This record gives sequence, C-alpha cells and structure tokens, in this order.
Amino acid sequence: MSNKLPPWNCVASRLVKAELQKRGIKYAELSSMLAEMGIQQSPANLRSKLSKGVFSASLLLQIFHVIAADINPSELGVILRGCDKCN
Repeated sequence: MSNKLPPWNCVASRLVKAELQKRGIKYAELSSMLAEMGIQQSPANLRSKLSKGVFSASLLLQIFHVIAADINPSELGVILRGCDKCN
C-alpha cells in the first residue's frame, strides 16, 4: 500500500508548509496566532492535518490570513507536478 497523498492533498500540504517555513513559523506559534482570532487548533492537530493535507478551505484561508500569505495560483501547477514524490 502506498503512503503517497492524493495529488491535491499534497498540494495543500506543501503550500501551507512552504509558507510557514518561509516565515519561520512553527506549529505552536501558528496555533497561538489562530487562537487570537478565536480559532482553536492545537499544534499537534495542525501538524496532523497539514501532514495529511486534509483540512477545510476555511482553515486554509484562516492560516493564510494570520500569516499574511499570498496565494499565487500559477504556483499550484508546479507544486502539483512535484507531488509524485509527496508522502
């Protein structure tokens, strides 16, 4: 059985993780940032959701809002093509 994520789950996972890494934001800090908006997500819960690439569109938007990230749609295809190796 393969451990690969479905392609779009992989894109979601990689996209958020890359934006967090660019900003040097750890899961505990992200959890605190979300809590300031009234969104309760533990660091462990965020880690689990992001590793699987399975989370709601609203959580994706909330994360991008609190870290002030921009979504560049042209990057999605590049990420998708690289997801053949995504775990």
